[in-house]
Amino acid sequence: MAEATTATTSDALHGPYAGLDLDALVDWPVVRTWLFWGMFWLMVAPTVGALLAGMFNYPEYLGPLFAIAETR
Repeated sequence: MAEATTATTSDALHGPYAGLDLDALVDWPVVRTWLFWGMFWLMVAPTVGALLAGMFNYPEYLGPLFAIAETR
């Protein structure tokens, strides 16, 4: 079983990247914002799509307030 080490990334890098702090290159607020909006759209877009699909297949599904005019 491998032992856990406490080496940092700068200890593991070799060559021209030795001693470079890779964490300093990351803009963490941008990463967090990107992840937030990714999770938001991952939950919202399928929900809206399912509601629209339900409205087209079953126009009375959400009641008369959201009913689509039937064109058949």
